Amino acid sequence: MYDILLKDGLVVDPGNRILGRLHVGIQGGRIACVTDREVEAKQVIMPTKTRLMRAASCSPLLPAGC
Repeated sequence: MYDILLKDGLVVDPGNRILGRLHVGIQGGRIACVTDREVEAKQVIMPTKTRLMRAASCSPLLPAGC
């Protein structure tokens, strides 16, 4: 379970060739997971269409169960 989940946010990460609406799990103030699968979190935030999240320094898209 993550501290925060940014659900269905637009993620742009050219370095890892990621562009799409994904879930971003945050644990301990750091990006811990970028996935299209459902994950659990203590707090869920639904970013608006005007927000852009750049995951330049996080891991590439992780497999199921991240």
